[in-house]
Amino acid sequence: MPQATSISFPILAAAPNRERVTKITSPVLISAQLGFAGAKSLTYLRAGWAYAQIELQAINHQVGNVATWESGATGWSGGAGFEYQVRKHLSLGFEYDYLRLRTPDMTTVNSGGVTVHAADFETRLNLFLLRANYRY
Repeated sequence: MPQATSISFPILAAAPNRERVTKITSPVLISAQLGFAGAKSLTYLRAGWAYAQIELQAINHQVGNVATWESGATGWSGGAGFEYQVRKHLSLGFEYDYLRLRTPDMTTVNSGGVTVHAADFETRLNLFLLRANYRY
């Protein structure tokens, strides 16, 4: 899984000279999986619980203030996968997972000493995994 994902929106139409940055790290999925196995293939669906560390930043370039929130986000995940045995000891697989994560409301003090609030943060992730498995 990716180590960190960072999304930045350099220009906000309603708030010029302000930037929002979201960093998502350490995703964890605990899932149940149900599938169908053929002679050389495996097709499956999965669903379960998801967790990730979230860091939010609100940067006001006009006055130079930065607010940073850090929290754990929880939610759910769903996905599907397919694996095919290419040779006796080699199989190739593809997996897709969709995560929907939320954090509780957060409050912090920015670099200018002002208390700021982040309400109802929610994010969605699309994870794609390609893999090659070699069995001895």
